Amino acid sequence: MGTVREVRIGPRLGFIWAMLACGPLALALDLAVSYPGVRHACVTGNHWVLHLVTAGAWAFSVAGVLFARHALRTEFPSDAWRAGPRAIDRRYFLT
Repeated sequence: MGTVREVRIGPRLGFIWAMLACGPLALALDLAVSYPGVRHACVTGNHWVLHLVTAGAWAFSVAGVLFARHALRTEFPSDAWRAGPRAIDRRYFLT
């Protein structure tokens, strides 16, 4: 009797969800860190700290986009969107 082996095609679904969550997570972290820092920025006049936090959140969300773009270009066949319904189609759509 033969053994059944799962062949992994494309990135794992959990990694795709993590890439998809980078944008909302970056926004949530930006708000969670910026709101407590507003009082300090107003008292000391160091507003650059708030801009630094926002730039970090922006970089985090751009990293998610770049990871998704890399996964789309390297892990999927070029005709993945033309093929019929397969398990990889959901991953392709999410990426």
